[in-house]
This record gives sequence, C-alpha cells and structure tokens, in this order.
Amino acid sequence: MKSITTFTAICFSILLFSQTNDFIQFNDCVKKLTASGFKSMEILISKNGSLALDKKYIYEKDNNEIIIYDYSNDTKKNFLQTNVKIDANGNITELKDIFKGEILEGDKFVIKQYESKKKISNEKDNIQITSYNSKNEIISKEIVLLDDKMKKVESILSFYLPDDILISEIVKFKWNSTGTGYDYEKLQFSYPKQKVIGHYEVNKYGDVESFKGNLYIDNTQEDASFILDKKTKKFDSKGNLVQIYKGDNKSQVLIEERRIIY
Repeated sequence: MKSITTFTAICFSILLFSQTNDFIQFNDCVKKLTASGFKSMEILISKNGSLALDKKYIYEKDNNEIIIYDYSNDTKKNFLQTNVKIDANGNITELKDIFKGEILEGDKFVIKQYESKKKISNEKDNIQITSYNSKNEIISKEIVLLDDKMKKVESILSFYLPDDILISEIVKFKWNSTGTGYDYEKLQFSYPKQKVIGHYEVNKYGDVESFKGNLYIDNTQEDASFILDKKTKKFDSKGNLVQIYKGDNKSQVLIEERRIIY
C-alpha cells in the first residue's frame, strides 16, 4: 500500500498536469463560444441521479469579458465570480477570481472585496501564465512551449519569493506520430522533490484516458498508473460542447449538460 505522502504526491502530480491541460481546453472552448456568438451558458452536472447547476457563463461582448458564477459545493471560501478577459481573437488574456470577506488591514479585520488573477500571453509557439496574489504581486509563472501543431512539448513552472525565483518543475512531452499519446517526464524541485516518468494516452477530444508510469520520491519507486472512465462528447451545430456521457457505447450515463443561449 502506498504511504499517505506518496499518494498525495501522485495526486498532486496529476492535479498539476490537469491544470495546464484544462487551461488549453478552456481557452479553446471560450474561442468557440465567442466565435459562435453565444450570450450565456449554464453547465449542469450529475448529482445524486439528477442534473444540478454547477456554473453559469455570461458574455459581456462590449467589454470583451465573460463572467463565470460558480454554484458548486467546492466553491472557494468567500468566492463571488471569475472574470475572463479575451482578446479580438477570442484568446483568454486574464483570469480574475473575485472574493469578498474578512481581510486584515493594520490591526483589525475588515469586510472587503479582493482578487487574485492570472495574466496570459498567447504566442505562436508558447503560452505564458503569470499568477498574482491579492496584493498584485507575482507569485508564479508558467511557460508552456508548443510545437507547430499547438501541442505541448515542454513546460517550466517558477515560484516568485520575496528575494528569489525558484524553478519548481520542468515537464517534457514527446508526442507519438498519431497524436494519441505522449511520453511524459516531470522533474519537480520543490518539496516533495520527485520525478514522474511514463506515458499518457488521450482520446479523440484530447482528454487523458490513462497513464502508465512511475513516481520516484526519495530513491523509492511507486506505480503511478491509472485508467479513467471513457467519455463521449456531443456538440451542437455550431461546434460547441453540449453533453458529456460516461461509459461505453452499451452503457452511457449523462454526467454533464451545457445549455447555451445564442
């Protein structure tokens, strides 16, 4: 049985991968929505056998901004909304999480609105994601290098400390010729120091289906392999995702529905 430390490290590795991967997919989703002239979208997910509202998108075209309201149970404390700034091509340029709650000012707590944000620079061969805290100080920067097919080939994550910049991790991706999977190598220099080596398989939507490989921590090797449930996606006539089903063709269960108003 894996120790708690090792299990946490594996989950942390998978989470870090999914955050980067999710941003690229999220950016593609936003581009398609804005290009198709959507006005709003509700995302409903399966809970206890029925669909429940999870998120709502409102497109403020005049401001080049999408407002996202989160209704999930795992919403961050004091969270109000996410503001998504986009450029003329529909690419995300800024993600701003807005909160309202008690913060310490001087020697007392006051109720105040505050925010954290990410600024995104989209270039032909790279994406740069810079994260800021509520004081507008840089706390981290991720650079994702892309090939000529806009697939990730390398990413570098750095943390910004008061007197230093720490390279936290370097990840390399080597895609196969069919684009259905890639060899993966991650070196993490921040605690817990670790290395992950293996191979990811992805489906036709670009979603991860499985990983086969190992995690190395403190000269110990642990199996980090996993297989995810197969999913099927359905799109509307404008090319936007509207339904996600879990399971194979013989037994499919609707787990997410997107209701889009144009």
